[in-house]
Amino acid sequence: MAKLITGKQSPFGKYAELVAKHCGVALDVEYIADMKQIKSEEHLKLNPLGKIPVLVLDNGAALFESDNIAIALAEMAPALNLLGSCFVARGQVRQWMFSISTDLETKMWPWLAPMIGYAPFNGLLVNNAKNDSLAYFKVLEAHLEKNTFMAGQRLTLADFALVAILDVYFRHLMEKKLRDQYPAVVRHFKMMSELPAYVEVYGAPVLCEKAPQPPKKETPKKEAKKPAAKKEEKPAEPKKAEKKEDPLAALPAPKFPMDEWKRQYSNNDTPDAMKWLWENLDAADYSFWKCTYKYQDELKVGFMTANLCSGFIQRCDPIRKVAFGSFNITKDLKEDHLDMFGVWMTRGTELLEAFTPGSDCEIADAENYTFEKLDHTKPEDKAFIEDVFAWESANNFGGQYGEVLEGKNFK
Repeated sequence: MAKLITGKQSPFGKYAELVAKHCGVALDVEYIADMKQIKSEEHLKLNPLGKIPVLVLDNGAALFESDNIAIALAEMAPALNLLGSCFVARGQVRQWMFSISTDLETKMWPWLAPMIGYAPFNGLLVNNAKNDSLAYFKVLEAHLEKNTFMAGQRLTLADFALVAILDVYFRHLMEKKLRDQYPAVVRHFKMMSELPAYVEVYGAPVLCEKAPQPPKKETPKKEAKKPAAKKEEKPAEPKKAEKKEDPLAALPAPKFPMDEWKRQYSNNDTPDAMKWLWENLDAADYSFWKCTYKYQDELKVGFMTANLCSGFIQRCDPIRKVAFGSFNITKDLKEDHLDMFGVWMTRGTELLEAFTPGSDCEIADAENYTFEKLDHTKPEDKAFIEDVFAWESANNFGGQYGEVLEGKNFK
């Protein structure tokens, strides 16, 4: 059986899954939990660009680039004629696939990312990306006013290429007022979203209710007017800053170093690693802290939430010797957004200064998270720690969160 390696929320991976489902091609889908894996030596052998999705065939050959993967899957179901039934039809299918990829898909991210804070906001670049996208929508509208399908008189791969990108635009960028300007495009999306394969991969269509707004600019505070300097006053010599002692330095040596726990976690199945931890842990050496992102309702896009988490983890590098962290990205049980939370295991019994608001050592972005101390001797806290470290939970983390979509570690 062929294997598809992708991300749980990757729009390009979903495109491949959609085509496979429609073609009746059975796939073993492997979801990458830690995006660092795509830069591993093993993954680079499959795709030297270090990207997903990748389709690994039965004979071990690997194919990458989502359109190429979609074409390969369509060729596995020749009776459906998704690639076109004649020379001209095949050319029309490819021209629309390549155009959608180069002229529409490439404008999506420059419009979306800055609007929701995942890239620096530049109004000119965002407006250019939006205008370029809508210019292409006008082309699509004119074409679909006269045609039911993108190429020829039947369903082809070009229709699947389009709906995979429309799903992102309609889900995150284009509210009803804007969608209504392109009724033929909306009609095409509705037709495709009613396919059993779409429902199985994406679920019911999710449509944007309110378009994301540009981030608010903070008004700089005016500096107070400096008083006139007194004449002939010799400025006082600046006091030397007192060197602050590291509170962790005064702690006695732990029963085991943090690196030993990280080796246990990396080299063993999580249940075995946790058994070792509980058997060897001295509560005076380490403490556990639940870490929760403050603005969960803003987490709408899976791969962007993963990038946000990765950014915070990278900025925590200064505490690598005294901390281990595991993060989970899950569906919210009630609302239409994602949840991001984790557990930190840190040296000592108090919250690290790196996570303490107002501390001179506070890590950038730490202010966007809350930290709550956990008591591993309580069954519910111990179970929560184990589930977070394992990236899975049989009871939705005590009924707090939904299905785990992705996990990330700080080691």
